[in-house]
Amino acid sequence: MVEQKSSLLTKGRMEQLSDGVFSIAMTLLAFQLASPALAAAKSEEQIIAALGLLWPVLVSYAISFLALGLYWNSHHALGHFLERTDTRQLWLNLTFLFCVSLIPFSAGMLGEKFGLRSATVIYGVNLSAASLMMFLSWRGALDLRHLVQPGFDPASRLYIYRLHLGMTIIYLAAAAVAFLSPVVSFWAYVLIALIHLGLQLLAPVTERPSRV
Repeated sequence: MVEQKSSLLTKGRMEQLSDGVFSIAMTLLAFQLASPALAAAKSEEQIIAALGLLWPVLVSYAISFLALGLYWNSHHALGHFLERTDTRQLWLNLTFLFCVSLIPFSAGMLGEKFGLRSATVIYGVNLSAASLMMFLSWRGALDLRHLVQPGFDPASRLYIYRLHLGMTIIYLAAAAVAFLSPVVSFWAYVLIALIHLGLQLLAPVTERPSRV
């Protein structure tokens, strides 16, 4: 009875909810750019001075938008290969979306509280958790419950696992650096975002396996 009910679960609503959460999270990121000093500026000099004070927020916005884009891209790829879903996969996805929905909050802290250890650590832990849940979502679909069509490229599977598990560890390491220097940790996040982008652009291209 349970197996029959699970087989009726489709991935469409999961993807619709996920796209909605990503779009809202990306939009909320922009709210951290609101600056009272910039709004009150009445001259070129005041605008430049306000932007100068806003640079940590701008950097935080940029790398966080990029991180959300990279997570969405991987989630989109997972949805492409999913043939079906089940209750456990849906809960993995919801937990991943929980982490994603917190990124505007942690990104706001990172930019607005530049140089403070707690804000820098929270950001790294947030992104590490999101990377871990992305890894668990892929592993659950590919190996634990076989929700994708048989024949998924083994090289792509290994690449995906290494990418998301590696990002989990790297973000945690960058968060740990904040206990020594929050500023170094901040710039480590910038470097990690660029590395993550490069790794995803270099990912092996795999088409949907054809039916046998």
